[in-house]
Amino acid sequence: MKEDIIHLIRKDCSQLFIFFTAGKRFGLHLSPIDFFKESGIFNRNIMFLRDRERMHFMNGIGGNIDNFKKLIIHFKEFLAASPWIKHVYCAGFSNGSLGSVLAGLHLNAERVYSFAHRPGTYKGPCKYLDEQVSPRSFDLVEILNQQKINTVFEFHFNVFSKDMLGCVKLRGLPNVKLKPYWAYGHNTLLTLNHRKRLNTIFPKFIGV
Repeated sequence: MKEDIIHLIRKDCSQLFIFFTAGKRFGLHLSPIDFFKESGIFNRNIMFLRDRERMHFMNGIGGNIDNFKKLIIHFKEFLAASPWIKHVYCAGFSNGSLGSVLAGLHLNAERVYSFAHRPGTYKGPCKYLDEQVSPRSFDLVEILNQQKINTVFEFHFNVFSKDMLGCVKLRGLPNVKLKPYWAYGHNTLLTLNHRKRLNTIFPKFIGV
């Protein structure tokens, strides 16, 4: 089985967006191409990942990238071979959110965008770096309360959903910005798309 990853390379752009998705429908409820167009980032460097197992990327993305540590190594090797990229952003949707947060920390990304964050829901065990863990053991309050974190974390969520319960715990943490929407249901991206706001979330194009 091949790695579940797509690379879109734009050498006239200095930004890289890494998207963490899960399951058959990616957690987007839009096709990836439609999402890129509606969000206004089709002309950026993009990595689009899918975790078919919904294991929060602890088992990687298939093929030779079969754990989270190898996934981080893949990112770093890609960046080392892409000197035109100066700005890195991570984004995660639903079960992909935890992976985007952890990767953003390891890559010292400028910003992480979490949509409809779902805490670790898989009971495990699995391997995070060199340690056997359960994704349920990840405490984002503890992780994001570390000192010397340069990354900014945006958590976008609908107020009338279970997602709000996990997000409000992060209120007041350094570098954390909560973005609530007065709407029902889990799919924050659908809310943003219906309100024509998807193209207001991500930063504008930055050339090389």
